[in-house]
Amino acid sequence: MRGRWGTLWMVAALLLTLGVQEAAALDIQEIWIVQGTDRLNTSIQGYFFGVEVKGTDIANGVFVCVDTGKWGALSYDGTDSWDNDQGFASMASLLAAHPADPTTQYRLYFNRTVPNPKPDNFAHWEDVVYLGFSATAPTGYATISYPLHGATGVEVDPNYAWDNVQGKGKVLGLFVRNNDTDVELFRELDNDMTRTSWQPGALSQDQTYRTTVAVAKLVGGAGKPLNLTMLSGDPFDYYGVFADSNENEFTTVPEPSTVALVGTGVLVCIAVRRRRRMH
Repeated sequence: MRGRWGTLWMVAALLLTLGVQEAAALDIQEIWIVQGTDRLNTSIQGYFFGVEVKGTDIANGVFVCVDTGKWGALSYDGTDSWDNDQGFASMASLLAAHPADPTTQYRLYFNRTVPNPKPDNFAHWEDVVYLGFSATAPTGYATISYPLHGATGVEVDPNYAWDNVQGKGKVLGLFVRNNDTDVELFRELDNDMTRTSWQPGALSQDQTYRTTVAVAKLVGGAGKPLNLTMLSGDPFDYYGVFADSNENEFTTVPEPSTVALVGTGVLVCIAVRRRRRMH
């Protein structure tokens, strides 16, 4: 998401002690550091901070906020990412734990090479990176007009819609997740802040989903990820995101068999009432 570092390359030779096969296996592809406001149907639910790493052959990982000394372990989410998610009751408490200014730095460490590694000993890890975080908060959020929060009978290929958020941020983050499994189905980033609709693909029938529209600013200010490299020279995309995120929950149309059963039940009730009236 964001990235600044100084003299890491001076210790790059330490990584040469790793096996060739191990060094070639680990491949960090994306790193996200995201924080901001969490809304449900425009109502603030809390404030969040999260680290998400996408890549291959990640066995373990930790991150440290250099400014505060706060650190956390990354956990495999069961799909394709390693994550750490944190919640806060106020923006003040979020920023106290995770500042957003040009001096803020994070270190991320991947795949320990000794049983009890030290975070500041780069030789104890297969790969390391420094990242800075200086994104500023957006000035507003998106109100989702379709589907409305709590809507039922939504078609399986909905065209999501929201109000114009031009001038409130630099990036639109668009997401759809299954509400029961928490699996992300669709994701898109767009720099067109005048955009007000999205139709990414079909869902399943009779399922509950969450659609999210996040108005955000990114580290670097251009509204695009930074193309950086790990200490080993492995390239990756960095997304440093400060977002105001709003989501609605909705349920898709029931399956035809369910509709048929409901219809049959209604007919039975009508028939019973008629018989009762005749006696």
